[in-house]
Amino acid sequence: MTSYLDKKNPMNMNRAKRGIKILHLFNRYLEYGGEEGCVNRIHETLSLRYQSSLFSISTADQLARPLGKYRMFNWMLNNPSVIKELRQIQEKEAHTVWLFHNVFPAISIRAYELAIELGIPMMQYLHNYRFGCPAGTLFRDNKICSDCSVENFKPALHHRCWRNSLPASYAMTRSLQRFWKNDYMSQIHAFFTTSEDQKLRHIQMGFPAEKIHVVKHLLNAEEEPFNEPPQNGDILFLGRLVQEKGIHLLLDAWSRVDRHGRKLRIVGEGSELVSIKEKISLYGLKDVILEGYVPREDHQEIWNKASFLVAPSTWLEPFGMIILEAWKHGRPVLATNHGSFPEIIKHQETGWLANPNTEAFARGLQLAIDSTSYSIMGKQGRNELINDYSQKAWLNTTSGIFDQMNVLT
Repeated sequence: MTSYLDKKNPMNMNRAKRGIKILHLFNRYLEYGGEEGCVNRIHETLSLRYQSSLFSISTADQLARPLGKYRMFNWMLNNPSVIKELRQIQEKEAHTVWLFHNVFPAISIRAYELAIELGIPMMQYLHNYRFGCPAGTLFRDNKICSDCSVENFKPALHHRCWRNSLPASYAMTRSLQRFWKNDYMSQIHAFFTTSEDQKLRHIQMGFPAEKIHVVKHLLNAEEEPFNEPPQNGDILFLGRLVQEKGIHLLLDAWSRVDRHGRKLRIVGEGSELVSIKEKISLYGLKDVILEGYVPREDHQEIWNKASFLVAPSTWLEPFGMIILEAWKHGRPVLATNHGSFPEIIKHQETGWLANPNTEAFARGLQLAIDSTSYSIMGKQGRNELINDYSQKAWLNTTSGIFDQMNVLT
């Protein structure tokens, strides 16, 4: 089922009269994740200043269509029903610019061709590393991977990097090859990354540096009450239980530190749950609590019990939204010292940074457990969130880029 949401803000018609109408294109994933939340937040925020519409489809809904599982691979190159719907939307609404977030698998790579055919300026939000890595993560076998290049995606086929499936990986690599072979990149006016590190890695892929704008994510916190973190509270992991989120690194480190009777509370679900339970049993970690999935409306109680958050990601996080979430609740963060994290966290001011190996992360974890500065650091993180990651700050950063798009049309 597709969804098309047209957001127009009558309080900002002075901007709307300038003719900037943005259409976001987003293919939702099988499981809700941080990217989907960011897309919705970006759309809603832009609607405060421009005419912003969201076109989204669900992978699950597409798979539920007759023979959807088998037709999906062809839809990655061209999904006629979706392309027809996009054409009709554009004919009716005459959007100034299409902002692409994710077309895989079912919006299809053909959406870029349609924009070019209709003469619509394009922008691309780079939420992950998809255009140089079929898995989108630059991560395989529990380590950072750079085997593929835009000239050669064969390693992804060999290792079945997308959905652990050869047909699925083949379909993804064909789509990416089409993107690069037809040089869609040169016809995209601007790219957004969420960190300098992510920008650098896209430049290494072959993206033009002069077209890439670093726009860090936003999260409003002004109206949230500040709850003091307990001095001897829980250590909290909140996220998907998958390899790249570093859950095994965390458990290995936890087994090596003096915990002083503290508990590690793990909130989330994912493919690594069985191996996590095995490791907990192997180490005899009775102070590790597996909460499973907890609805967002019940998260406040979990945050109230936590002294700090731990973000042990072993992949190169393009941006750590969970860090902003922790700061919103006044909690400092222990994170791995790579990807975007060093750009966000100030070591021993708003959190702690530790190298992503067991011994180094254990030292960082011990430092965080022994800290007596949770409240001070949590308040500092919250101040940075309010000053640097607010809706106003984000709009000020992006407005010039979108206003330039209006000049181009």
